[in-house]
Amino acid sequence: MGVAATASGERKCYVHIGTHKTGTTSIQWFLRNNRALLAAHGVLIPRSGRSKNDAGHHNLTQELLASPEFAPERGGLAEFVDELKGSVLPAACISCEDFSLLSGNPDALVRLRDAIVAGGYAPVIVVYLRPQISYLVSVYAEIVKNGNRTPFSVYAREIVEHGSFLWNGLPGPPFRYDLLLANFAAVFGAGAIVARRYRGGAPNSALLESIASIVSGKPIDAKLFAFPSVRTNPSSTFGGVLRQFGTDLGADDLRFAPLNLGQTVRLAARFVRSNLIVARCYGPWVPPCELRDVVLALPIRGSFRWTRALRLARRALAALTPSHDDLPRPNLDSVAPRKPTAMP
Repeated sequence: MGVAATASGERKCYVHIGTHKTGTTSIQWFLRNNRALLAAHGVLIPRSGRSKNDAGHHNLTQELLASPEFAPERGGLAEFVDELKGSVLPAACISCEDFSLLSGNPDALVRLRDAIVAGGYAPVIVVYLRPQISYLVSVYAEIVKNGNRTPFSVYAREIVEHGSFLWNGLPGPPFRYDLLLANFAAVFGAGAIVARRYRGGAPNSALLESIASIVSGKPIDAKLFAFPSVRTNPSSTFGGVLRQFGTDLGADDLRFAPLNLGQTVRLAARFVRSNLIVARCYGPWVPPCELRDVVLALPIRGSFRWTRALRLARRALAALTPSHDDLPRPNLDSVAPRKPTAMP
């Protein structure tokens, strides 16, 4: 069940914070394309913070991060507050996966909370959490597609040692879910956190029905809404990742699976304690590793051709690190996360 929008007579503003690679683009286009129908169900989807070609409220996070990419003409916090004040609907919802990047920035979280309260709503944080092994792999494929050229072994080491990786001097998406939610709970309250497990193999409609039910406070009939037939922003293939580094092995139909079985088991072990804390404090149990992750880590595929292609692709990825060694072994749960720095 979601948090009922009118259970206590208090108006709720749901802040969907991602995380990244959990169907966020699909959720944002669903909210935008069904804006009128959601309004009929009592949910405002604010226009402030969005552009014509962007369904997410990314401009709000750009303002909160003091980013040079903030565009005032798209509407910022002031316009968002005005939109909330002008609404008579019992609920509202904004969505941007980069809200999760505010976790280590309490001043930004306080600004977001106070803006929502000033608009006459009570904030509720909605987050979908993906098992860390597939999350780690999927995020890497995405950042490479967007210009990051950090070798995979360096990227994985950053996550093991700090719970996130650095890009342009700032921490990337968080992998320590207990710290992510604890930081939000410190500002918004633990009772304002709605956490759900992201299931990559579920139908696209299941995820969108989930977010619609949460923000409306009641189960939603899927037949009423427009759902995209496929998930938007799919992950890159092994060939697509390697091509970004200037290596073309023709592996465009090969799923990106950089981890072997030993690496998968060791990485998954780093997040067990963190995820147990999440289950105890916020509800959902998110296994760090799923059966499909183990299968993808195996060195064989369904044919000799694809088995050979996988071996060559993993070898090419490892060669990107001149002094390549295996993933490190420190206990992630004993390592303090790095502090965020100001956006240049």
